[in-house]
Amino acid sequence: MKQQRGMLDLSMAAIVAGLVVLTVVVGLVQQNRISKLRLQHADTLTGIAQANTKAYEALDRYRAAVDTAGRALAQQIQTQEGETNAKIEALSDLAGIERASRLRDQRTYDDSIRHWQGLARRASTDGERQATAAAIGVLADLHARLDERAGVYAGQADQCRVRGLACERAYQTVADMINAGPPKDE
Repeated sequence: MKQQRGMLDLSMAAIVAGLVVLTVVVGLVQQNRISKLRLQHADTLTGIAQANTKAYEALDRYRAAVDTAGRALAQQIQTQEGETNAKIEALSDLAGIERASRLRDQRTYDDSIRHWQGLARRASTDGERQATAAAIGVLADLHARLDERAGVYAGQADQCRVRGLACERAYQTVADMINAGPPKDE
């Protein structure tokens, strides 16, 4: 019996030693797997970091390009505003010249009316003269008002045209920039 017990103890010791060896081997295999997973994880994180770096660099380039385009657009708009203001000023000068011409024409017209009123006074009876003079005066006043309003409307139309053309140029500039798309990476 002692011998059987000794063999049993020996068998148990061999089994325990085998289990210990098996546990160590399994532990090493698991550690190897964990090490490989950690390496893969580290490689993945490195790849993500590199991709993020490239994305931020591309974003910085895009922002710089947008800023450059914005400054160029602001410069073009400022130039167009300057041109528009110069045209409006030139139109104002022309309007002043036209006003002076209208005043000169009005004086000529008034002189003509006075001349015809004088002829009407000399050629008719007293009642006819008054009626003719009144009618001529009403027509002259109506003509003067119409001429004045026509000048105002013409000046406003000229300014609207200049501003409209400037607006069209600004719109076309912005549309061209939008249609050109985002800046190309160099």
